[in-house]
Amino acid sequence: MKNIPYQIVVAWSDEDEGYVARIPALRYCIAFGETPEKAVKEVKNAAAEVMKVMKAEGKPLPAVDITLDRVKALQPLLNMSAVAKAAKMSVQTLSTKLTRGTAFTDAEASRIGQVLTSHGVPAL
Repeated sequence: MKNIPYQIVVAWSDEDEGYVARIPALRYCIAFGETPEKAVKEVKNAAAEVMKVMKAEGKPLPAVDITLDRVKALQPLLNMSAVAKAAKMSVQTLSTKLTRGTAFTDAEASRIGQVLTSHGVPAL
């Protein structure tokens, strides 16, 4: 599976009765899956193809989402329990997502960004 340097958003779709994953940076890059993991796998495959076509056509790729990289770089310096609690998520979820490189939801990224900013870490 390709490493995609963009935020992946996964949500349940009542209409589709399954999960829909999308990559906001790659407009119209959306995929469906019966589980969140399957939806993410499918959208990563789709994104790899979209990026291949963009490169072949000489189109610039969108700027990389750096939320995950920011938190990963600061992980050794942070009290993960305090950050998770302030971001209204479990420390296990935060730690697992960082360790596995799983993308944060838009809401999680926003809450984590607010926590970091409130502790003096400048927004990028």
